[in-house]
Amino acid sequence: MKKLICILFILLSLCAPTLASTGYVYLYGGIMVGSMLELKCDIDQLPIDLDKLVVIIISPGGEVYESLAIFDYLNTLKKQGITVYTAASGICASGALVVLQAGDVRYAHESATLMTHSVMTGYPSGVYLTEEEQQTNLAENRRLTQLLIDLFSRRMSKNPAMLGIYFVSKPNMMGAQTALQLGFIDAIIYDPTTR
Repeated sequence: MKKLICILFILLSLCAPTLASTGYVYLYGGIMVGSMLELKCDIDQLPIDLDKLVVIIISPGGEVYESLAIFDYLNTLKKQGITVYTAASGICASGALVVLQAGDVRYAHESATLMTHSVMTGYPSGVYLTEEEQQTNLAENRRLTQLLIDLFSRRMSKNPAMLGIYFVSKPNMMGAQTALQLGFIDAIIYDPTTR
C-alpha cells in the first residue's frame, strides 16, 4: 500500500516527542566540490545529542564524486546511531537524487521533480584530451554508472538490470507519484492546504 503522509510543516511529524534531538539541514543549490564539507559544518552546528537528522534537498544535482561523498557521510552518521530522513523539495535531480537515497526514509514533496540521467564527467571547455585520456574517461563513466546502478538497486530492492535505463539514457524526469511507484522514494509529503 502506498504510504502517504500529510504534514503541516515539512517533516514535522517525523520529530520525536522532543524536538531537541532532531536536527534539520538543507542541501540547497548545485552540488560542487566543497558541498559535503558545507553540509558537515551545518550538521556540526546541531545539538550534540542528535538522534534524528532531516536533510531537505533542493538541488539540481552536480558533481558526481561530491554527491557520492555526501551519500557516504550520511551513511556514516547512520552507523553512529543517527536516523537520517531525506526529503526532496522543488528539484532533486542527478547527484541530489543520489544523496536522497542515503535516507533511512526517503520523502518527496508532492510538487517535487526528481531526475536521473547518464553519468557525466569531463573536463572544462578548452581542455583537449588524447585518445588514451578519452578512453580512461569513458571507463570511469562506465564504472560510475555501474556503481550508481548497484547503489540504487540495493536501496530500491530492484534488479540492477531494471535500473539501467535510468542511468544510461536521456534525462528521466518524474514527479513524486512516479518516483514512489518506481521506488526512488518511500513516501510523499502532501500539503494539507491543497487537499
